[in-house]
Amino acid sequence: NLSFVEDPTRILRAVRFSKRFGFKISKQTLTHIRNTIKLDIFKDVSGARLALELKSILEEDIVIEALVELDELGVLEQLDPTIVLNDEMLSLFTRARETLSWYRLLYTDEKVEVWLVLFLALTDQLKEAAFKRLVKRLSIAGKKISAVVEGRGGGLRALRKISSNPDMKSSELYHLLKPLEIEVILYLLEKSDDEEIRRHFSDYITRMVNIKCSLSGAALKRLGVKEGPGIGKVLGQLLDMRLNGVVSTKAEEIALVKEYLKKKR
Repeated sequence: NLSFVEDPTRILRAVRFSKRFGFKISKQTLTHIRNTIKLDIFKDVSGARLALELKSILEEDIVIEALVELDELGVLEQLDPTIVLNDEMLSLFTRARETLSWYRLLYTDEKVEVWLVLFLALTDQLKEAAFKRLVKRLSIAGKKISAVVEGRGGGLRALRKISSNPDMKSSELYHLLKPLEIEVILYLLEKSDDEEIRRHFSDYITRMVNIKCSLSGAALKRLGVKEGPGIGKVLGQLLDMRLNGVVSTKAEEIALVKEYLKKKR
């Protein structure tokens, strides 16, 4: 019992290893764990140590089983009382694992931090302020992590916009999702249980991110587009047309640029 009091993170390790190696924690040990949690000593554990143990669990293949036991023991509510592993949350985690397996099979160049995707799933019930408080409490830092944390709110707003307008153009979808980290996009994909919305996200990941204009800024200058902000504007319009299927070849892009220049004269 004292070992858990001295270091409450041993509780997380005990659950993680019991699930990984397939052994049961004894009833006596479970009683010690529950008694330790009642002492409310998790508040004295450094955020960095808690984050390290949580990250280790989220990276395990047995993450769902481990989280279920941690929830039953009352550990998850030590992170935030709002975190409850109900049927909806379990369904979200199942979709998250399926989404990550699907993404791995794409063999894309962009690598994904699995634990971050699952951390977003775990904290799905938290409002923005509570989410940021927990991130601060866990001392989670780093360029990538900061981008994911900051992108969560924007991502949820994007999801609401897409859900209310499922027929939006590909270019609109692209510009909504482009600023977001892949971890946030995968979280949004798994969060939606609407197949049409999920197709939008998978289309962005598998197709849209790879679409580029055939013409470069230098090529536009050779065609007669003046150097300056106009170059970026034309490239942006060409990209939107590519995304929306209006053009699909370099020749079509050139024809559109020539038409644009003719109208400007």
